Formats: sequence, C-alpha cells, structure tokens
Amino acid sequence: MIKDSLLKFHPRNYQKIKIKNTIPAPKQWYYRNKAQYQIENIKNKISLGMYAPKSQKIIDLPIMPTQSKNTQKVEFAIKKLIEKMHIAIADSRYKKDGIKTVVVRQSHATDEIQVTLVTIGKNIKNLDKLAEKIIELENVVSVFQNESQWNNPLVWGNKTTKLIGKNYITEQILNKKFILSPRAFFQLNPEQTEVLYSTALNYLELNANSILVDAYAGVGTLGILASEKVKQVIGIESIPEAIADAQFNCRLNNVKNAEYINSSVEKFYPKCKKMV
Repeated sequence: MIKDSLLKFHPRNYQKIKIKNTIPAPKQWYYRNKAQYQIENIKNKISLGMYAPKSQKIIDLPIMPTQSKNTQKVEFAIKKLIEKMHIAIADSRYKKDGIKTVVVRQSHATDEIQVTLVTIGKNIKNLDKLAEKIIELENVVSVFQNESQWNNPLVWGNKTTKLIGKNYITEQILNKKFILSPRAFFQLNPEQTEVLYSTALNYLELNANSILVDAYAGVGTLGILASEKVKQVIGIESIPEAIADAQFNCRLNNVKNAEYINSSVEKFYPKCKKMV
C-alpha cells in the first residue's frame, strides 16, 4: 500500500525512501471503536450501513468483520428502535428532514458507548423519546444530536446537542486518560494506536529543549503523551469541541506545558515560529 501511494503521488525524492517492515496490529478483526452508518428508508424498507461504490445506495451491513461487535450490536438495536417508533429518516429525493447517520463510539478502556444521531433538521418528532430508549441499551452512557444540512458535503454539521446522559466518554492510551466528545477525532484502533504513538515518539528523539507542534491535534493525544519529554507542546485543531477536550485532557493528566489553538493548521502553523 505504501509503495503504491509513493508511486501515485510522487513526493519529493520518493525513489530514495526506504520502507521498513510493517508493525502488525495486535488485533486483525473487530478492532474499530467507532461505527458511522448511513440510514435510509426506501419503500418502507430501512437500510443501515454504507454507500455502495460510486452510488448513493446504502448497503445493509448485518456484520462487518473490522468493526467491534458491541458497536455493531448497538447500531442495529437503534435501527430496530427507529423502525418500531416510526422515527423520520432523511430522504434526499424529497428533501425530507430526519435521521441520516447513526454514529456509535465505544471506549476500549471503559466500554462506555456514545451515540450520535446526525439529522437533517432540528425538530425531529420523538427524537427525545428515541434517545431515552437508546440509553437503556447495554453500555450506552449518552445520546447526542448533530444537526446537518442538505448542502453539507460532510457527514457532520456544526451544532451538536446532548439529548441524554454524560457529556463525554473516557479513553486511555498508554498511561494517559482522554475524554472524547462526539465530533472529536480519535484513532479507530485503540490497541494499535498505542503501538503507533510509542513508535512515533521513539523516532522523534525528543528532549527537554524540544518544542513539539501537534498539527491536527484532535483531543491532544500525541501531544499530551509527548509532554513529559519536551519543553513545550503547541497543538493546532480546527474543531472547537476537540480543542475543549484537549484542554480538559491537559488538566486531567496534569499537563502544564501544552497549549491548544483553535485554528486550521494552514492558517496558524506559519505563526508557530514567532511563538518559539
């Protein structure tokens, strides 16, 4: 895969890049901690899954061998609740408001499950009652609504509201704890994430005088893990909720030499030289 990417994109001096052996993941199957499935209702048949290649048709996924079993179990329990309660499902053909995506994320450390219902439109009938049923499912601790629009090419909209339950779930990587709100990015393979970050930190050869710029910082995982080895961490992240999580995670882990900036990397990175 790496060789194919180098041949396709031709980065500078790509012919001289030496590819080392791949470090295998501890788990090959059922490792993904987040399921993000689209939902549609065509002629009273509800499908929950992913888009077929080069299509807007959603393929039902009764089982996905890379997705954790618990997240899949919750996804399809939610599908049954939506069917039973006749909750509106978004329909692009008629610009009908409703649920368009069901996102389920589970903490590897605590087993807590966070559910987000991405909707077109805000006022979806009985959505609050659906949330009350969802939180009764095993390990589910919170349900959120994220509001999107028809003209939004992305899955997520900008506004997220808690419907019921906890504000976040808690994850642990190596010896650090991290809170996760719905929109915040987090690696999808928790066990391999520990391998990835440990390897990256070893290659960086950091020392007490190092200043680390953590671009696309997410909830601050890599920067916080590196904070003990460096003089300063500057994290850059464009999603406000992720910045709030990163700042909270600093306090949670008693990290005092990290600063997280809410900006795009492209805009803020040139300013970093003036800060160091």
